[in-house]
Amino acid sequence: MTQTCLSAGRFRGPKAVLRSMVNFGMCQKDTITTMLDLGNRYFDFRPGYMLGDDLRGKIFHQHSFVPGLEYRSFLIEVLIWLSKNPSEFVVISLRFSGFANDDMKPSVDVLDNELAEAQLESGINHIKIGSKDDMKNTIKNLLESNTRLIFLNGISSRQASKYSSYSDAYGTADVSTIITALDSMKATPPPGYDYVNLQLQGTATVVDGAILNSVATLSDTSSPLLSTKANFDMKTYAWLRKNSAKFSPEYLLVFTNDFVDSVLSMYVKDLTKERFKEYLSARLNLLHTTIGV
Repeated sequence: MTQTCLSAGRFRGPKAVLRSMVNFGMCQKDTITTMLDLGNRYFDFRPGYMLGDDLRGKIFHQHSFVPGLEYRSFLIEVLIWLSKNPSEFVVISLRFSGFANDDMKPSVDVLDNELAEAQLESGINHIKIGSKDDMKNTIKNLLESNTRLIFLNGISSRQASKYSSYSDAYGTADVSTIITALDSMKATPPPGYDYVNLQLQGTATVVDGAILNSVATLSDTSSPLLSTKANFDMKTYAWLRKNSAKFSPEYLLVFTNDFVDSVLSMYVKDLTKERFKEYLSARLNLLHTTIGV
């Protein structure tokens, strides 16, 4: 349900500059393992080379030109966690959104090789890799085949298309803008979409004065993203509890938010149970109609 974390340790320089980079780009504060333990199961990862890296070295999560977690390290941590939790799934969406330069984008072959290297380094190659086609499969079949790491990539020839509430209007510190976007989402996606994504976070970093505010102090409280979380979550979580049931259980439903928290995970767990019941009820009604009961 989140984007991956920015690693403050990647930077060197004056404290004010470092703090500005962290406050401006950091949207997670926990390790991948901790986020998974808190209930996160979906990662929006944007793999890219460092800006100006003509040697095509390591690949990191990129916010514009601000590097975060190394991609291979991220995959290794996910694989290790999955191996220790054999009944769980993790979904990864790879995208290049917001890159400062197209030269930062690695090829699909390079990204495939990073996954192969992560499997080799972790010693975990028994977990099968899935794609958007596996969303049509049952959980029972996925578990039996051990297909538990699923990529819904937006960068390959077999892209998974998401029906998202996000637009440029999300560049705001006003939560009512987010609520309006959520209200506009249809219960069933238009044709051509593979899954639904309700985004709960605003992009306060583009609001006037955000850059100056990000260095107002040397503490985490100067983060424009973190500063809006409490007010946004109070309103968006209430909206989810009231409205999420309307979305078709035929489609994967993903909630994304900055800074993973267990409250959203607890809610999603309850909602998932409700969606299972609705899905089974609809199937039983269809069966009864078909056989004339």
